[in-house]
Amino acid sequence: MMNLIINILIFLNVFQAVHAWHRLVDNTFAAPFTKFDTNGARQIGTFRSGGHTELKEHFIRLTADRQSKQGYVWGSKHVNVDNWSVVLGFRVSGQGRTLFGDGLVFWFTDMGSYRAGNLFGIDSKFNGFAVILDTFKNTETAHVHKDISVLMGKGDDASARLNTERAGCDANFRYYEGADNFKAAESMSHLKITFKNKVLTVAVDQTGDGKFKHCFSAQNVLPETFDIRRSFYGLSATTGQLADNHDVLSFNAYELELSDQEAPNPELHHTKAAESPMLPMENPDHEDYDPEAALRKLIKKSDSKTGALVNDIKHDFDHKLSHMRDEMKKLIGKLKDQEDKTEGRVKTMEDDKIGDVVKELKIHLEERLQEIGSILSDNVEQRLQELESHFEIHSESIKLDVHADLHTDMMEHTENTVKDLVKEHLKSGGGSSFKWFMFLTIFMLILFGGLYYKFNKEIKRQRKFGYLD
Repeated sequence: MMNLIINILIFLNVFQAVHAWHRLVDNTFAAPFTKFDTNGARQIGTFRSGGHTELKEHFIRLTADRQSKQGYVWGSKHVNVDNWSVVLGFRVSGQGRTLFGDGLVFWFTDMGSYRAGNLFGIDSKFNGFAVILDTFKNTETAHVHKDISVLMGKGDDASARLNTERAGCDANFRYYEGADNFKAAESMSHLKITFKNKVLTVAVDQTGDGKFKHCFSAQNVLPETFDIRRSFYGLSATTGQLADNHDVLSFNAYELELSDQEAPNPELHHTKAAESPMLPMENPDHEDYDPEAALRKLIKKSDSKTGALVNDIKHDFDHKLSHMRDEMKKLIGKLKDQEDKTEGRVKTMEDDKIGDVVKELKIHLEERLQEIGSILSDNVEQRLQELESHFEIHSESIKLDVHADLHTDMMEHTENTVKDLVKEHLKSGGGSSFKWFMFLTIFMLILFGGLYYKFNKEIKRQRKFGYLD
């Protein structure tokens, strides 16, 4: 029995020597994210985040399932090795059954900090390469579309090369959240990106069960003068008219040594991980069975499974809570838009109503002015008639030439008065006073005309009776 244990230990040492993976701690992070900075915000190691990225306890949400969002996570430490391999744990999911987008991107560039741009949220004039997980088939690039592909950056506008043939493959890594079997904690995928001897190799585990399939290998994916050791890792995601949740669960980077070809496979979710074999001391039928050790092992296993189930519940709850929050934001946005439209319609209705009232008031005032003018005209005529009946002239010395001069003076005075009123009206700009001007003019004409008529009649009467020579 002792010999068996020694042989196992020797085998493990030899295996470890052959596969001497060295984790790049400064370029690695994984959920749960339980560390906080002085401001109370969650931390993800040495990586920085921004845009619409939200840090949850069990995942990093680069973009929510909403339109026109972009988010990123960017490393602040140099990779500082020549040969490396990264295992990315991620989840692309959403409410759309057939329409969704845009994509998630792994970046290996010389950018020590995030630079915004139109290439999945990053400056398209970058140096390095990008592994693009593109879930939306653009019309202009549909003939060359691949779900996973590599794009080289040479400092020029790399987006112009999206419409060209590039190394890549198709893979079904997206989850439909409306499916009955969707569970956030168990729904994930893995991408293994290996760069060794300047050759890029990409493999994908579509359903997170540890079964990787080779996607592509490519050479010459970096500019000739590119400094590999002084480069940085980054992740970004965007949505447009179509959207998806782009979540990151883990990012494990390794330096490759000796005969290592790629990073180790990730630790699987407990529902997909194989049961560990039973040790002899746990088997009641074995001669080395140890009841106490077997009980301790059983308790430890039970505690581990309970903890995993609790984490799953928290993970699912966090995912659903984020979805509810996003839906509330959508609803509030729609209500705000509807409120703005309603206010606009009310204002238009108010303006129209005010216009109608002004028109009605104007018509009413015009009618009232006409009534007042008619009443005043009648009153003036009546007053003239009264004056005519009571007016008597007893002067005996009035001559015909005086009568003629008086007539001329009265007409000139009337004409001058009318001219003065017209000039005054023109200076004032006319407007609503025009009716008063007309009324006064008519009034004066009637008054002087009446006086003249009466005066002339009286002259004729006196001449008839011989009062005047």
